[in-house]
Amino acid sequence: MKLIEVMNQSTIKYNVHNPKFGEVPVTISLVDRNDNFPEFANSLYEVHVPENCEVGTTRTSAWVRAFDDDLGKFGTRGMRYTNIAGSIDHM
Repeated sequence: MKLIEVMNQSTIKYNVHNPKFGEVPVTISLVDRNDNFPEFANSLYEVHVPENCEVGTTRTSAWVRAFDDDLGKFGTRGMRYTNIAGSIDHM
């Protein structure tokens, strides 16, 4: 059997609308290189940013969790997702 590389992508895009808060569009993309799509653990993630934060402040509490049903090093146990602005590290 010959393995053929397949790429899948899952994206969540959400705009925040609330008169008591500011508005910010957020897009998170997961790219996968084999047969099963990665899936986000939750459909909604909330991140609270203090009003007095400086421009460019990184929120280390902004965690997004996703799972991948692929086996072995190509599945959830073979990768780890870091913060939204970070990278994907293969273990």
